[in-house]
Amino acid sequence: MKMEISIIIVNYNTCDLTLQCLQSVYEKTINVEFEVIVVDNASSDKSIEMIKKMFPQAKIIESVENLGFGKANNLGAKYANGDYLFLLNSDTILVSNVILEFYRFMQQSPQVAACGGSLIDTLGNSVVSHGKFPSLLQEFSDIGFYRLYPKWYKNHLSVGQKANEGDISHVDYLSGADVFIRRSVWDNIQGFFPQFFMYYEETDMFCRMRRLGYNVCLLPMLKIIHLEGGSFDKSQLFNLKKYAMVFKSKVLYYQRNKPFGAVFLMKCMSLISVTIHSRIYRNKLIQIYKIIISTR
Repeated sequence: MKMEISIIIVNYNTCDLTLQCLQSVYEKTINVEFEVIVVDNASSDKSIEMIKKMFPQAKIIESVENLGFGKANNLGAKYANGDYLFLLNSDTILVSNVILEFYRFMQQSPQVAACGGSLIDTLGNSVVSHGKFPSLLQEFSDIGFYRLYPKWYKNHLSVGQKANEGDISHVDYLSGADVFIRRSVWDNIQGFFPQFFMYYEETDMFCRMRRLGYNVCLLPMLKIIHLEGGSFDKSQLFNLKKYAMVFKSKVLYYQRNKPFGAVFLMKCMSLISVTIHSRIYRNKLIQIYKIIISTR
């Protein structure tokens, strides 16, 4: 059956979060035809049983392995019937009928390929919603030079930006937590590049969209709670496994979207940066060096 909107949610051992997200979707979304597709990445926490029990109307796609974020969304899109896809993280909560508002905006804005809203924490504080494409100048600035031009860095280089109150704006890329995209555009770009397991997959996708001339917009008046954004604790111990995963994806992003030699320069600046900020990494500095040097 043809549908206006297909909402795709990826679940991996986040049963309670996914149930909360689904509850908000069904409670807040009215006056628009939609379907919900949950892609489960081989969870072991009995997520599927609970989702089927509480939300039998949702379409469940069960993967036999953990595909990662991008490939799982690609899988969900294969089963989607909507004219639009709404990629929604399992750790988000809708607080209003934002899906209808996204739909209306896109219907009235044929020149826009994708849009997203302002992500907030549970206290209403803005968290990262969009950003500029990564660049060597940004890497150089992150060594510490951004302190010389903080406002310019924030407006022109920062890869993680909070939504400012005000008018709708064109942005480089949106957070993967909420991406409302035309199905025709998704099919044209073939979704996420499958080699990204996690991190940088949305940045890469929006970079490809930019090269094809597509416009992407942020709608700051539309709020969505993103629990991960509000729960990050800067004092927590450095996570070596996550760093390795993020850096691997960063290298892949540079290989795919930057000129020859950019990966080498990015690695050099990363080595300098971790050396200068070594206190953050405590006794794991040598392991970090190995990750940076060896990642291909």
